[in-house]
Amino acid sequence: MSVSRRHGPVVLLLLLAALMPAGCAGTRGPASALPPGTPTPPPTPVAILPLEDLSGHSGAADKLTRIVFTELVARGGWEVVDPGQVDGMLALARLRSTGSMSREQVRMLSDSLHVPVLLAGAALEYGLVRTPDGEVPSIGLSLRLLDGRSGRVLWADQRFRAGDDKETVFGWGRQDDPDRLAQLTVADLLSGLRAPAADTAAAKAGAVPAKVDTAAAKAGAVPAKVDTTAAKTGTAPAKVDTAATGGRP
Repeated sequence: MSVSRRHGPVVLLLLLAALMPAGCAGTRGPASALPPGTPTPPPTPVAILPLEDLSGHSGAADKLTRIVFTELVARGGWEVVDPGQVDGMLALARLRSTGSMSREQVRMLSDSLHVPVLLAGAALEYGLVRTPDGEVPSIGLSLRLLDGRSGRVLWADQRFRAGDDKETVFGWGRQDDPDRLAQLTVADLLSGLRAPAADTAAAKAGAVPAKVDTAAAKAGAVPAKVDTTAAKTGTAPAKVDTAATGGRP
């Protein structure tokens, strides 16, 4: 009897500890649950063209192009074409610079790579700048999203960052690694990129058959005019017959 009295409170506490997480779990729903029936949009195919080098730093465009590829794949929502396929198609097209492409060149790349949009841009700065506290890396680049059919610019933006932009007291926030700073700059730039609305593209594509149907309807009016003409032609013999009777019915 004395044993149960001594261990009674301990057993009660253990039971309460076991029941409390279960009760809390039963009242807490998933924080990121999507509404039932919400469709997940398919990834948008895109080809990243090699960045044009305007930085004057050898290899800067290649480095930033690779970082853009890695960051865009990591973000999700995009089906990115392998860089080897892009380079091969540019070689076949003998297109050395992607800075100023014609609408025909954009459409050719879009059709050949089977993507509705192309991501192009330029490396604007990649190097070191002097500050009162020493040299820090400086990164700058621009990106633009091109419609594969019209060549129209759907989105464009640019970023410039230096290693001491986020620096606070005692050097906190200072970034001395240029590759790390480039990654942060690209990630910040891509945060504003959104895939074009699939519904809008489908509506534009669906507008063409609608015009064809309208044209077909107009074409169908031609036989109606022919029938009307034939009906009028059919009245001519009636007039001839009336004339033949001397105007008498």
